[in-house]
Amino acid sequence: MKKQTISALLTALMICLTIAIVVVIVRIQMRELPPEETVDSDSYIVQEVSGSQNSVSDDQAGEKQSEAVTVLVAVPNASSSVNVRSGPGTEYNRLGSAYSNNEYEVLEILPNGWTKLLYSEQEAYINSEYVDYKLRTTDNGNILYNIPSEADLAEYKNGTNPPSAGADPQGNETPE
Repeated sequence: MKKQTISALLTALMICLTIAIVVVIVRIQMRELPPEETVDSDSYIVQEVSGSQNSVSDDQAGEKQSEAVTVLVAVPNASSSVNVRSGPGTEYNRLGSAYSNNEYEVLEILPNGWTKLLYSEQEAYINSEYVDYKLRTTDNGNILYNIPSEADLAEYKNGTNPPSAGADPQGNETPE
């Protein structure tokens, strides 16, 4: 086999294994929570469910409460790694490298060809030319990926993206 073919197969295998490990970890974490708490797996914020257990009606008792969280992520498309910088340009300090088997939450897509993202729990920038964008939806520990539409990307290009798609800062659902 050619080296490129082997490399592509290994990269695909690494991505699949990474996703499987994340799913297992999220499922384990959700089992360990007491019934009064839920976990937003993208931000790891524990929120208490309002109201007491006695106030739940019989109709609601059998229903499982869930809130799907959708975020835009950037996945480097380079064969090895891409520089991550402290600002939107090559003149800014290099903070590290982004690898093709990792995904990074997008904060904003800048018009100058750079993407602002979360890297090691801080804001950082990566050249937009070297990333592919995906919409990652997490719901009850299940993770689904979709290709974002131009309208989805426009929200991030205009800087109008919500802190968490589908919810306002207080955790209430927003109309679509």
